[in-house]
Amino acid sequence: MKFCINCGARLQDEDVFCISCGQKNDVVDTPAASAAAAFVPAPAPAPAPGPAPAPGFAPANAYAPSYTAPAKSPDEMDQAESLQFAEMLANKFATLEKTEQTISENEAMINAPDTNAYKKYAKFPFFRPYMIAAIIVAQIAAAIINVITDDGVDASIGFMIFILAVILLVPGGLITIGLIVATKKQNAANASLAESSLYVTKRKSDLVTKNVQLIEKRNTMVMELGQYSYLIPLKHRNSVSMKRAAYLIRVNKASSFPEALTMIK
Repeated sequence: MKFCINCGARLQDEDVFCISCGQKNDVVDTPAASAAAAFVPAPAPAPAPGPAPAPGFAPANAYAPSYTAPAKSPDEMDQAESLQFAEMLANKFATLEKTEQTISENEAMINAPDTNAYKKYAKFPFFRPYMIAAIIVAQIAAAIINVITDDGVDASIGFMIFILAVILLVPGGLITIGLIVATKKQNAANASLAESSLYVTKRKSDLVTKNVQLIEKRNTMVMELGQYSYLIPLKHRNSVSMKRAAYLIRVNKASSFPEALTMIK
């Protein structure tokens, strides 16, 4: 009998790949050898052989350094150890749930359409105020000429030329200035849209990279928690149930982790 150097699952002597996690395993005949294959500790005297681990539990140091499997099965733990075990599982499930939520939120942002990608500002909205001003000036000048001609006011030729100049030049000048200003504002607004679209694209790229890391983290946690699948019913594999189990143990309503699970509705 040997154990997987990655997840600690029991393997047959002839197994080359772990049936649980797929890790390739060299010949490792004992739990101690599995730990030695996964880690390279400083030279130390070999520990005295202990009892064989219970089914589903790997020897200490048989996993990644961020995780330490319990030395005892839940059935063998006293009340204090059961409480610590339940709190540890509650924290791990909470971290897993938060990670999965973050992954889902990131995927939603990645798949959201970029509303600025195909948006362009037209020139006319920026030009409209100048056009209205030119029309008003032309109408005022025309009204003045009508008053002069209808009432028979004796106006000098110079004054009439001035009025015509106002009618022709001022509206024309407003239109010319309006076109120049409107073009500048249009270009600035479209440049801002393009910059915003580039930011969104970069942000999505960063989220894709972050999600890859989060998915790897989630898969590692799922593998770590998967060793308790024989012990924890599917409906209780969440942080709420684990916190409830810890509470029942803390207030002495349950003396062990398995007993606390049976009391959770």
